[in-house]
Amino acid sequence: MALANYTDLQAAIANYLARPGDTLVSTPAPDFIALAESRIAYGADTPFPSRPLRIRAMEASTVLITAATRDAGTGGGTANAQTAALPTSPVLLPGFTVKFTAAASNSGAASFNLNALGAIAIKKAVPQADLEAGDLVAGGAYWLYYDGALWNLVPSGGTPLPAGFLEMRSIFLQTSPQQPLSPVTPEIYNSSWMSSASGPPEAYLLEGDCIRFGPIPDAAYAAQIGFYRKFPALAGAATNWLMTNKPDAYLYGALLEAAIYFRFDDDAQFYFGLYRGAVEGLQNQNVADRYSGAVLQQRSGVVGP
Repeated sequence: MALANYTDLQAAIANYLARPGDTLVSTPAPDFIALAESRIAYGADTPFPSRPLRIRAMEASTVLITAATRDAGTGGGTANAQTAALPTSPVLLPGFTVKFTAAASNSGAASFNLNALGAIAIKKAVPQADLEAGDLVAGGAYWLYYDGALWNLVPSGGTPLPAGFLEMRSIFLQTSPQQPLSPVTPEIYNSSWMSSASGPPEAYLLEGDCIRFGPIPDAAYAAQIGFYRKFPALAGAATNWLMTNKPDAYLYGALLEAAIYFRFDDDAQFYFGLYRGAVEGLQNQNVADRYSGAVLQQRSGVVGP
């Protein structure tokens, strides 16, 4: 049978288990696939340890826009319809960030209306989700990042990460000359830039689904990042690069999860070996592709005469 998409994969799981048409397999089959996708993206520990998949097909690049924070002081409005005002009415562009002090605690999904420009929903996390009760607390200071359509709740100096972000590969400011940024720990970030003046970013910290720049930007900057991105979930995309080019990784990963679910210990060991072989083959090919043709050079590590 063909093995090209989400529907094919669900049917193949039942067929490989010799139980086609059995609802005891077909009903949880989407869960087996979702668990396999989690293993592919994040790896797993005992009893079936596997490292996360990281190959060129998962590499992506995007530009994050950040700007100086405008302080709107204490806001107003109601619990779920917050408002605030700046001395001068702003133009809302992607990257615009405003700080305000909430006048009331929210009880659920909320909106923010800045300078009577119109109420716009506030979201949090990636993918974007509505606020929950208590995300805004009366008297607390909050930072909202405008992405061109919605307000995003972020930490100070923060910008939302792109959807599907897994791991940073490179980051630099698109300045002249281009300025690479260095990763720092929360302790270093807080001690260095928590209360310091704003300025051109020199470093970054990943916090939740956001990236925080330090110092807090004093103007608009474009930061280009290279990163590893998750493959789109088959439940929503039907197919993706991995399903098209290496369907056995999906199949054996899902069968491993099925064997764990049904407590078929021997089958779990069998499919774990097949899954490891499929993903290790991809990893090894990725290394060969990336470095093939390179001339081996020996360096002493000593610079200068």
